[in-house]
Amino acid sequence: MILRDRRIIIGITGGIAAYKVAELVRLLKKEGMEVQVVMTEAATRFVTPLTFEVLSGRPVLCDQFAATGGPAHIELSDWADLVLIAPATANTIGKLASGIADNLLTTMVMASRGPVVVAPAMNHRMYENPMVRENIKRISGLGYVFVGPEEGELACGWSGRGRLVEPPCMLEAIKDVLTPKDLKDERLLVTAGPTREPIDPVRFISNRSSGRMGYELAKEGRRRGAEVVLITGPTHLKQPYGVTTVRVWSAEEMHNAVTSYFPQSTIVVMASAVADYRPKTIHTEKMKKKDASLTLELERTVDILYELGRSRAGKLLVGFALETEDLIENTKKKLKEKNLDLIVANTPASMDSEVSSVTLVDRDLNTQTIEECTKEELAGRIFSRIVELKKLAG
Repeated sequence: MILRDRRIIIGITGGIAAYKVAELVRLLKKEGMEVQVVMTEAATRFVTPLTFEVLSGRPVLCDQFAATGGPAHIELSDWADLVLIAPATANTIGKLASGIADNLLTTMVMASRGPVVVAPAMNHRMYENPMVRENIKRISGLGYVFVGPEEGELACGWSGRGRLVEPPCMLEAIKDVLTPKDLKDERLLVTAGPTREPIDPVRFISNRSSGRMGYELAKEGRRRGAEVVLITGPTHLKQPYGVTTVRVWSAEEMHNAVTSYFPQSTIVVMASAVADYRPKTIHTEKMKKKDASLTLELERTVDILYELGRSRAGKLLVGFALETEDLIENTKKKLKEKNLDLIVANTPASMDSEVSSVTLVDRDLNTQTIEECTKEELAGRIFSRIVELKKLAG
């Protein structure tokens, strides 16, 4: 996991949204990060330091003149892999843009040579103020990474852009910044989820795919610097941050969308569970229940992956194989038939689970078994193998 054993300083400034950062600290600790919280004096008026001390397991730092055995702002900047300021008020953003260092947080940021992520939160009128916009533009130009704010209901009762992004979004921004950009300039196409083949207006044929694997692949590809398009069948998953998402329903819609985005892609990962068959006749009205048995006549859908393998034009093509018997033998056969560079072999146990055990098989029939791990971690392992294959291809 990219965040395990990494060090982060979270700078909290004086805004009501400071309460959201408590959940972020919990998430970061769960990811295995070491977390040090630095609060401005104003921030302590909204949430007590004790909250963050308990969650982070470290004393919260507020006073730049407290005795630490050395210059606190220098020690902190040397210690951290990344600094996140959340919520970042208009006041603190203005100080950073003007080079003002008058508290522990701003002096530490001035001394930092690592990445700085800024999550603004303020009234929408303040956020729209030309001076605030200019300050954001200025420090963005210096390499600071901004995440948010979002549109939504504000603490003051108004609604507009100025709401602090939710903790999972900040977590994703942190992962993005700390992930090596070894897929920069690549255009990645990922498919995810099941398809649903209609029988009538209320019934359909589908499968157990949750879409989690494809969504994690899309997120990992974006973290590594790729421009990502995710084509997804029906799922309840939230759209990945920073990813162009195209939602489809049936195998035919999936085929049309993939065909549209395939030409401009350089890497294609087909993680979706596309139906092999669909009802030959779709009833326009709901079918009535009868005493007699019911027979559905099915017809084949287009084999999208096979089509792509015949017209790949130098693209790196990755598929998935789900088998219930002779897993590796059937997977190798599918890899050859569909002209793939890499195939991920798994079993039905992974379809609606948060973890997976898989075997990777490449074009030369080399195999790599990956024991049970989260689908996020598996996405990282798959892309590390893809990067290796691209290097070998020259």
